[in-house]
Amino acid sequence: MYKFTLNLLTLSLGLSMLSMAEAAPTAHQLLMAQVRLGEDTHREDLVEQSLYRLELVEPNNPDVVAARFRYLLRRGNIDGAQKQLTRLFLLAPDSKIYQASHTAMRLSSPDGRQALQMARLQAISGRHKEAIANYDRLFNGAPPDVEMAMEYWSTVAQIASRRNEAISQLRILNNDNPDTGAILGALGQAYSQKGDRVNAVVNLEKALALDPHSSNNDKWNSLLKVNRYWLAIQQGDAALKANNPEQAERLFRQARSVDNADSYAVLGLGDVAMARKDYPAAERYYQQTLRMDSSNTNAVRGLANIYRQQSPEKAEAFIASLPASQRRSVDDIECSLQNDRLAQQAEALENQGKWAQAAALQRQRLALDPGSVWITYRLSQDLWQAGQRSQADTLMRNLAQQKPDDPEQVYAFGLYLSGHDQERAALAHINSLPRAQWNSNIQELVNRLQSDQVLETANRLRESGKEAEAEAMLRQQPPSTRIDLTLADWAQQRRDYTAARAAYQNVLTREPNNIDAILGLTEVDIAAGDKAAARSQLAKLPATDNASLNTQRRVALVQAQLGDTAAAQQTFNRLIPQAKSQPPSMESAMVLRDGASFEAQAGEPQQALETYKDAMVASGVATTRPQ
Repeated sequence: MYKFTLNLLTLSLGLSMLSMAEAAPTAHQLLMAQVRLGEDTHREDLVEQSLYRLELVEPNNPDVVAARFRYLLRRGNIDGAQKQLTRLFLLAPDSKIYQASHTAMRLSSPDGRQALQMARLQAISGRHKEAIANYDRLFNGAPPDVEMAMEYWSTVAQIASRRNEAISQLRILNNDNPDTGAILGALGQAYSQKGDRVNAVVNLEKALALDPHSSNNDKWNSLLKVNRYWLAIQQGDAALKANNPEQAERLFRQARSVDNADSYAVLGLGDVAMARKDYPAAERYYQQTLRMDSSNTNAVRGLANIYRQQSPEKAEAFIASLPASQRRSVDDIECSLQNDRLAQQAEALENQGKWAQAAALQRQRLALDPGSVWITYRLSQDLWQAGQRSQADTLMRNLAQQKPDDPEQVYAFGLYLSGHDQERAALAHINSLPRAQWNSNIQELVNRLQSDQVLETANRLRESGKEAEAEAMLRQQPPSTRIDLTLADWAQQRRDYTAARAAYQNVLTREPNNIDAILGLTEVDIAAGDKAAARSQLAKLPATDNASLNTQRRVALVQAQLGDTAAAQQTFNRLIPQAKSQPPSMESAMVLRDGASFEAQAGEPQQALETYKDAMVASGVATTRPQ
């Protein structure tokens, strides 16, 4: 494939004109300019007069010989033109001007004209690669004139992989022949094919201004309209992404004024309405878009998302009503809706302790979204609770093998391992990921696991009778709410209320609304016999309705110890059914144990007995409720 690097000054003015400096033009330059003017205006008399004078002074100048060659060729004097071409070969055999002249001579023959016609037909019929191959054979690297160079590079611009090359050569052509409407029109068309709307519009506008009567005007005007439209659409999309809906709306309306038959301007107005959360307006625009173009899948997706916000059922009904061609465009939304529904059903089963049934639903979710980290995690947790621990472990290990460098996978597996008393394995797995890839969740988990290890060591020391050594170790750690709460609890257990208060105050200094610290101070004040201070502390407690079962249990006990029996009764009445509905755990067992104790003290021994039975199941003492 030949690479044409054209310099149309060489073709039009001749080689000598390339060295033209800022000095006044020479007689040669002036005469060559007249030749060029005569060629452009078809004034053969002017060409003949100028050539006559040039040949008197510079008969062997390649530019002059080439100009005479062109003159004779235009006049149909093939023999005379051939003689000039032979002279030009002897004078400048390797020059561009000779190559261009040789090509022109070849194209003047019947075979050459036929080959050129074939290349043009191939270009018109869309067989661009074949056309380019024929042009290459004809031109041999040197199109004979500006028009054919433009014709060639316009054809090359049809090939996406060579479009930038074609644009570059057309720009060179334009620089060498400024203010030529045809070249600017070809450039505008090439930029349009590239999708460079800005440059397409600029060049097409210039072409129309420079050559308002060109035979290409209809094509240029059509291209200009298309590019103005899509430029406004692109700019509107960009404004919307930049969170500027006002500018986006102006641009989409501008696009609509350019072409009110295309659907994408209306779609853009729908997107603007969505950004403003004006869902009724967005729905109207999307529906209008589909009336204009039923294949506009973006409008289908927009409507599906609007209905999804209103209710999953409405979105599913809308999707079910779509024809197959439109429905395929929202496959992901349909899968997501199904996934959400299954997730809700699985969560309800998990809350009832029906782990095997929940796992079956999680498998369906995983089939909809294969490789999902968090669905795999949920499935593994359900399998573990259902007693299928080997299968659960295998799922998580397989996920780790599939996505070894995925921070989400590393975090999820770390959570899974740490949740099943495998803290060291969790840390080892996390450390398999380069630290530079850790996210905030991973770092927080690592901090917690490391803190757990420290607390585990400290608790072992304390249990072996070395509480002072354990405290010293904890005090050497960086400030931590968990450590301060642990120190406060230890002090509270040994009735060192001063130390307990100090530790709780450390927590409240960092976290003024920390529920554990406020409850701890309340419990300390009760233990110290200062019920007034305890009531004052309890009044500071934030709402605990959504707190853990253990926190609510402590609140109920404090209320009972302060003599607020009605409040304690209300808390236990709310808490006991929650604990019964939970899977067996020490937390739910403690709630049921303390609830039973409160019921017994409140004069309800039979109810207390029933609650104790539930506590036995929750703690694992009994597998079934005693009769």
